[in-house]
Amino acid sequence: MTISSLSAFQVGLEVAAHNVANSVTPGFEPSRVVFQAGPAGQVRPHVDHPRHRSEDEGISEAESDSAPPSETDVAKELTDVTVLQRTYTANLKSLYAQHQSLGLLIDTLV
Repeated sequence: MTISSLSAFQVGLEVAAHNVANSVTPGFEPSRVVFQAGPAGQVRPHVDHPRHRSEDEGISEAESDSAPPSETDVAKELTDVTVLQRTYTANLKSLYAQHQSLGLLIDTLV
């Protein structure tokens, strides 16, 4: 495990939080994160953003009334948050154990 995996899972948590925060916004399409394994155990997040209206365009009240409801599945997002939090914690514990093992090895060699 590497620090990159912690950063990648943090991105996943941020995307899930963004999706939940916008779950009541008419017409909102949630973003998705795909994690890709890199060389040497690295984890890279790829965020798939659906086409979003720019903030400058805004949305009129008439458009808001006719816009479809948000496509965000809050139950799925919260499940994703739980999985990401536990994965983050497991990776952090793994890094800590590696750090301790390396410290013991250095102490033994010195």
